[in-house]
Amino acid sequence: MNATFRSFMTSLIDYAGLFPPAALDISHAEKEYRSARQSPHGWMLGRFIISAARLQESGIDNSFPLSVLIPPDGDSADYAFLKRFGEVINAVETTIPGNCLSRDRCLERIVRLHNFLKLAGIGDVKLFFESSDLETATDALAIFNGSNRATSSSAQAGFKLRCGGVMASAFPSVKKVATAITLCKKKDVPIKFTAGLHHPLRNVSSTFDIMQHGFLNIFFATLLYQGEAIEQHDISACLTDENDGNFTFAPDGIHWRNHFLPLAELKRFRTTRVISFGSCSFAEPLEGLKNLGLLTDNVKA
Repeated sequence: MNATFRSFMTSLIDYAGLFPPAALDISHAEKEYRSARQSPHGWMLGRFIISAARLQESGIDNSFPLSVLIPPDGDSADYAFLKRFGEVINAVETTIPGNCLSRDRCLERIVRLHNFLKLAGIGDVKLFFESSDLETATDALAIFNGSNRATSSSAQAGFKLRCGGVMASAFPSVKKVATAITLCKKKDVPIKFTAGLHHPLRNVSSTFDIMQHGFLNIFFATLLYQGEAIEQHDISACLTDENDGNFTFAPDGIHWRNHFLPLAELKRFRTTRVISFGSCSFAEPLEGLKNLGLLTDNVKA
């Protein structure tokens, strides 16, 4: 197997089958996830995403690595039950409400949640915060990560960018995605993506008459920019590139057009800064990769 493709795709897809549009029941979602993990391509699968409310109600298999979605306004009692799942919770995701209009108020939210998770015994899990205010949220996350509260890389907080959903308005513009990529690099904040990324390359949505982002476009752009292999003005061009021949997994790294990121840098950024994307389907991204020849040859996208 091409080592570059393997490093790029390892644990890239967090499984969100419980959420729309799939919206499976827990038993069905568990079965799908377990089957996918046992498949030849199971190494591409990351965490099983579940809401705190459904986790509390379910008898979920405690061998799954979990990413738990929690409400932003809970208190310590609301999160205490998470301690029971401490060995399998790898990440916690939440939103920063729209009324956090200042950096300091956003920071207060982040610190408050981190303290509650510490009380629940899971203070070292990865945190991801979604917000409509990219600038303010990434400012607050950078301050939190620079404090002594986030001394380990595992406890650093990241930004979560929504790339699609069940309404056309949930699909962000190329400019917004490029801005998130730029801000997270500038402020040294990890980033993950969620929703709308079922296909490798930019394409027309089958549900809405809009273009939707491809996960190869987004991850190539983010990784190359993190490694300073492209300039800021190149990000949008990479995000909108529909030519599969421009994306290459070479033995020594990834290429987009004439831009190159070495394998060692790719591994480092995938581990620490460019984390994963959530998808309610594992089969669709695989089908897209197969159609590009990546699951057999994986030399060129």
